[in-house]
Amino acid sequence: MPSTNGGTWTFARVRTVLTSELMVGYYVYNRKTQRMRGPAKRNPPALWIRTRVMEPIVGARQFARAQQQIGRRTGYAFSKQDMIDRLERLLREKGKLSSVIIDYCQYTPCCRTYVEHFGGLRAAYAAVGYECRWRVPKRKRNYSDDQLLDGIRRLHATFGYVTIALIEADPDLPTHQMFTDRFGSMIRAYGLAGFPITKREAISAAQKRAASRHCAF
Repeated sequence: MPSTNGGTWTFARVRTVLTSELMVGYYVYNRKTQRMRGPAKRNPPALWIRTRVMEPIVGARQFARAQQQIGRRTGYAFSKQDMIDRLERLLREKGKLSSVIIDYCQYTPCCRTYVEHFGGLRAAYAAVGYECRWRVPKRKRNYSDDQLLDGIRRLHATFGYVTIALIEADPDLPTHQMFTDRFGSMIRAYGLAGFPITKREAISAAQKRAASRHCAF
């Protein structure tokens, strides 16, 4: 069975299906708080707000069992020092680190959890003494269309939205210019990644995010 855009299933898409509460009919927000353009901080689950928006796709018990299994890899299951210790172990074993290496490791949280707890993968790498030297070469690399679109999906799964600034800051992605050159525009790239949006909607979303940051202060 093909994925939503007719393509193959990816790690990020499978994870979204397994963890999104839309599967049991709820839209969840207030996951993060950001003040005065400072770093976004993840709110504890007790502060998340859930709104019923659709009929469940799977039963609550089945979804809960999936979360119990996945919960072993979330940041709430590990202390910060434990996360560092596990990342150091992975670095010793592999000799290098990347989002892919972390996500496929069985004993570390996923890279999204490191981003949320340390403010970015570079900060997590610094905590274990690893210097990421491959950013510039990566940006010169030849990316397939699927790799570029999967990058958009990964950012959306992490932050809840995608912007040019997030793409530029991500060490595993090229600059947004490559997306524009490949797909014609960022709006079209978002659509192909499964997040169809018009230019007007993109501007409106940016204004709402700016307003929410102001209100949070």
